[in-house]
Amino acid sequence: MAVFEVALDSQDVNVTQMKFSQVIRHARQVRQLSRCVTVMLVSSDQEFLAAFAEWSLKGRLLVWSTRLLIITQQPLQELRTLMSTHWTFSMLNVILINLDMGQELRCGVYTHLPYSPKGARLVRLATWTNTQGLVSITRIPIFPNKFSNFYGSSVNVTALTYAPHWMTSGSGSNTQYAGMDYLLLKTIADALNFTIHVLPSASWKEVTDQVEARRSFVASIVYVVLPSRMEKYDFTQIFDFTPFCFATSKPELKPQWQSLYKPFTKDVWGANLVAIILVTVAFHMK
Repeated sequence: MAVFEVALDSQDVNVTQMKFSQVIRHARQVRQLSRCVTVMLVSSDQEFLAAFAEWSLKGRLLVWSTRLLIITQQPLQELRTLMSTHWTFSMLNVILINLDMGQELRCGVYTHLPYSPKGARLVRLATWTNTQGLVSITRIPIFPNKFSNFYGSSVNVTALTYAPHWMTSGSGSNTQYAGMDYLLLKTIADALNFTIHVLPSASWKEVTDQVEARRSFVASIVYVVLPSRMEKYDFTQIFDFTPFCFATSKPELKPQWQSLYKPFTKDVWGANLVAIILVTVAFHMK
C-alpha cells in the first residue's frame, strides 16, 4: 500500500504539472507490482479531479483491471459534468462516493455508464448511512462491467488494408470488409451488441493516433509487442504469435564440366600453377 499527496499550493502551472507527473509515475510503479489494484482518490477540488483524470491518462496509471474509487463532495450537476467529460471517469472501472454533510452523514455511490438502454448516463448505485450501512438501489453491481453490452451503439474503429488481416472492396456506402481481423472484430461486435464504424486512416501511425486521441475505440490490426511500443501502451495478453526468421533459397548447381575450374579465380589458378612448377623443378633437382 502506498499513500501519495499532491499539494496545489503554487500558482505556477508548471510546478503543479511537475508534481502530478512525479506522483503519477510513482503510483504507476506501485500499480505494476500487482495484477489487481484499487486506487482511492480523495479531493473536493473539481480542478484537482480534472487534472488527475488528464495526468492519469498521460502517465498510464490505470488499466481496466485497476479499480478507481473517488471520494469527493460535489453538487450533482457538477458531478454529472465531471464524470461524463473525462475518459478516465466515464470509460474506466470507476465508482464515486459523494458525501452529503447534513444532519446525518449520507453518501451516494455513483458510476458513469457510457452504454446503456438510455444512452450514456450517471447512475446512482447505492447509498450509505451510519445507521443502515450500504444499501443498493439498483441491480447494477458495484464496479460494473461497462462493456458487456453496447445496446446497439456504433463504435468507431480504425484499420488499414493489410491482407489477409484486413481487406476492403468497393467504395463509399458500398464498401465491403473482409479478412482475419475484421471477422474477429465482427464476432465480438455480434456478441457485445454493437455496430462497427470504420474511420478513414491514411497510415499505420494515424490508425493508432486516433485511438490515443480517443476518437476511435479500438484498432483491429496486427500489433507486434516491441520495447518502443511498451513505452506507450499497456499490453494485456497476446493471442496471436508471428514468428520471425531468416531464410535463403537453396542454391541450384547444375552438374557441368566447368565446375572443375569455375569456383576458382585466375589468381588461385595462377598460384596452383606456380606451386606445381616449383614442386616439379625440386623433384628434378634431386
